[in-house]
Amino acid sequence: MEEQEKIILDVSDFEISYEPIETEFTKQIPAHLEEEVGELVELVTTDPRTALKKIEKMLREYPNLAIARNYQVNAYHRLGETEKAARLAEENYEKFPEYLFAKTSYAMMCMEKGETNRVPAVFDYQFDLTRIYPKRRIFHISEYLSFTGVISLYHSQLGENRIAKRYYKMMKKTDPTHPITRRVKRLISPFSMFRLKYRLGV
Repeated sequence: MEEQEKIILDVSDFEISYEPIETEFTKQIPAHLEEEVGELVELVTTDPRTALKKIEKMLREYPNLAIARNYQVNAYHRLGETEKAARLAEENYEKFPEYLFAKTSYAMMCMEKGETNRVPAVFDYQFDLTRIYPKRRIFHISEYLSFTGVISLYHSQLGENRIAKRYYKMMKKTDPTHPITRRVKRLISPFSMFRLKYRLGV
């Protein structure tokens, strides 16, 4: 257990921001699509079918737009098309293995399929954001919560409930009302552990 305790994130090593952060993947977004891509965050949740139409139009012109492809996964999952969402999540991870949301979506898919043992490799056997991305010291709130949430669920699936709760408490301390924090709370409960029906998508 002592070794496992060492993997708990130390948020003093990095900053968490609510402001947009420039990464190699946000730089892919064409200037004329920035506003439309920004609107997808809410639209995927409120109207996934309309979101999907917008996303697929974008991808016809920009097929390698990683952020749009991630929203595509989330939209299909919201529509209940879980097999298609899982296939796309795996494709995105293979295509963009360094994209954090491709990692978290694929890790969720692995757990949903009962392949929890594959999760550590998705994150290069590192459960620390600064080790996965050593050149970064600022992460967006959605990046932090998605990553931490997946790691919490991973330990919950292994029956390591004390560690799972510690990760959840870090999320709760950072932003207790965020949808991802609330979703993880539901999923690590004893009644939800065996069913990962919800997505950590943002």
